[in-house]
Amino acid sequence: AGYTRQNITPLRYGISVGLVSAISLSIAVDSYFTWWKDAVKPFSFYTESWFGYPHFGIDKVGHYYGTYATSKIIRNIMLWGGHSPKASLWWAAGIGAFHSFQIEMGDAFSPYGFDYQDMLMGFLGVGYMILQTEVPYLNNFNFKVSYWSKTGFTSPANFVSDYDAMT
Repeated sequence: AGYTRQNITPLRYGISVGLVSAISLSIAVDSYFTWWKDAVKPFSFYTESWFGYPHFGIDKVGHYYGTYATSKIIRNIMLWGGHSPKASLWWAAGIGAFHSFQIEMGDAFSPYGFDYQDMLMGFLGVGYMILQTEVPYLNNFNFKVSYWSKTGFTSPANFVSDYDAMT
């Protein structure tokens, strides 16, 4: 019946901190090796139309859904680990927002460029996670993404740029 400090067990707490750290580190490492490893150029901006050519909004949906899912997963892991609901919510929101910003900063020094629209969509994904937490009725409205490639799965993963395979 509610949160108390007695709900925390050292093992679950430690596992949850380790999992959240591993998720956060893996996002940073994957972003580097997938997008920025060999990219060296001055800071630049790039903005494509919101939902027009060339990706018709799928890239924006990816930024939205990526931070939404990441922050929701982190929040649930922290709750499982015995962290308070408030701490779980705000740590998850902060980590999700940080990675949205981190991705755009990495893009800024790559051929892609910093796109404020991508970052805004990431922040909106975090915002919807917060709204679902604070307004439980919104849990009736979830987002789902599926991926089916005609060429099969590749390494490194191609789902981040194979927009035709996403539904």
